[in-house]
Amino acid sequence: MATDFKEKIRAEWKAEKKGTKMYELVGKLHRIKHTLQQLNKDKFNELERKADEAMMRLQKCQGNIQKDPYNTVLIEEEKELSQECSSWCKAREQYLRQKSKIQWLKQGDMNTKFFHSMMKARRNSNRILAIDNTTGQQVTDLEEIAKTFIAFYEGLLGTKQHERDQVCSQLVRQGPTVSESHSTMLIEDFIEKEVKAALWAINGDKAPGPDGFGSQFFKDGWEIVGMDVVDAVMEFLKN
Repeated sequence: MATDFKEKIRAEWKAEKKGTKMYELVGKLHRIKHTLQQLNKDKFNELERKADEAMMRLQKCQGNIQKDPYNTVLIEEEKELSQECSSWCKAREQYLRQKSKIQWLKQGDMNTKFFHSMMKARRNSNRILAIDNTTGQQVTDLEEIAKTFIAFYEGLLGTKQHERDQVCSQLVRQGPTVSESHSTMLIEDFIEKEVKAALWAINGDKAPGPDGFGSQFFKDGWEIVGMDVVDAVMEFLKN
């Protein structure tokens, strides 16, 4: 994470945008997107090159230490370069994880070629180039493929039933029923703790949604954006 990430988010997040809580949240996210894109360009662009350069500087320093093992200046330099190299490699790995949606590899299992092949495979697997319709005819036109999907699921839904037998309440009461305490618990208002727990349950390495924001953004910036997220979710659940 860039060192000035929180400062930039805090500066952009202060501006008010009147409306519903969800409208305010979406507006703030939209406003900071340009800032984050610029931050990404400034800090994390050319990750491959910067990670490789950091590794080369570290290896060069370690080579010098082998020639002069008691040089304290070189030893301190190695510590700094090691931290820098680790930071860039971690950033590169996280970026590729999110792009490829591979979550089961641990840190240190880095294989750039593998990640790139998985990214390419995901792009190919997410495309539907042909499909058979209900008559067995193959459809290849993209618009017709979409219409075929819609027609299939409309067929599953069927038509609306205008007359329906009423449920016998006596039969329902013969089976297991919800106790009064459980009933009270089910209709209780959601609390901030539950909203935060639901967000924290989402893996930070998952690729961002259509809005471009992954769960890790909200986790890292929770002290700034958290209350707005909670308010928006609470408003949505209540209304």
